[in-house]
Amino acid sequence: MKLLLIAYEYPPILGPQSLRWFYLANELVAAHDDLRLHVLTADIKDIWGFSGVIHQKIKVRRVFPGPFIGLSGWLATRMRKKQKTFPTFLTGKTGLLTKIYLCLRQILNQVIFPDVRTEWLPFAWIAMKRLMKQHDFDVVISAYEPGVNLMLGWLNKKKHRNKTWILDMADPLITPYTPKWRLPLDKMMEKKICRMADHILVTTPELIFLFNKRHGIPTHKFTVIRQGF
Repeated sequence: MKLLLIAYEYPPILGPQSLRWFYLANELVAAHDDLRLHVLTADIKDIWGFSGVIHQKIKVRRVFPGPFIGLSGWLATRMRKKQKTFPTFLTGKTGLLTKIYLCLRQILNQVIFPDVRTEWLPFAWIAMKRLMKQHDFDVVISAYEPGVNLMLGWLNKKKHRNKTWILDMADPLITPYTPKWRLPLDKMMEKKICRMADHILVTTPELIFLFNKRHGIPTHKFTVIRQGF
């Protein structure tokens, strides 16, 4: 079997979804000799000190994350290499440049749907089409979040209706911190992807109830894989 995982957040990033799929992917290829697993992820520099080992059977395709994340990451790497040249009030964790970056990111998260990481979409889509053509994957998994992973999976499912598409919904799209202006868009997107997907992974049984109540998604479409498995 050939499987493609769409995971913007994947090691060296140390977020919850990144670590979830680091361990899941490693265990999957270790347990199944016939599994060919590729990961499509954003090309982001290691600023976390990731020390894990990605299984040698996993093929990782790293793609430019987009202009804002790409440029800010490049500048951060440059400044760390020459940190003695820059005063602390500029580059520290509470420095001026850090505050400017966080402010800009917050603004972009409010105006780009569903957040700034959607800027990865055109670059990842080009790479994904090439990977699909080269390897003809049997299954595609979109790991949420971020939402751009869902968009890529949805585009691919529209193009390849015969391919199995699995969602990994660690969280629903609609949350207490979702901007009010975006609620209708998030609800529509959540409904569309849940109905189009062939199967949905969730972290708790409560999420099955939520998606069933919110969109009428049948319970047999879900499998629970908890965090910290």
